[in-house]
Amino acid sequence: MKKIAILIATLVLTLPFTATLPTPAVAAKTKTYKFSIINANFINAKQTFHTAKSSVTVYKAAFGADNPSMNLTANGKLKPASTYYVTKIIKAKSDATKQNRTFSYVQGHGWVQQTKLVRGVFN
Repeated sequence: MKKIAILIATLVLTLPFTATLPTPAVAAKTKTYKFSIINANFINAKQTFHTAKSSVTVYKAAFGADNPSMNLTANGKLKPASTYYVTKIIKAKSDATKQNRTFSYVQGHGWVQQTKLVRGVFN
């Protein structure tokens, strides 16, 4: 009788942990974009850019150790009509579309497509 009570208590206590585990289908929903790095520039002085009236997607990057590549995953958005500082610029070629893209590292946020930013301070 005591063994059955311990078994039931163990099942009841582990139930919340099994219900909160992420499923593989949920993890697969985030899309990753793969790029081959053409060149990278690190800027000595921060450059000032701002966003227009629409929000801009920020990406989290994972860089390849063996080859010059990076994988970008959407990580949030920049606020519209705000000023930001860029410290790094990478020119890369998409593995899927074979088109060149330029990405800027917005300090404290992540990587953003250069074409989505406007040079200068927001007025």
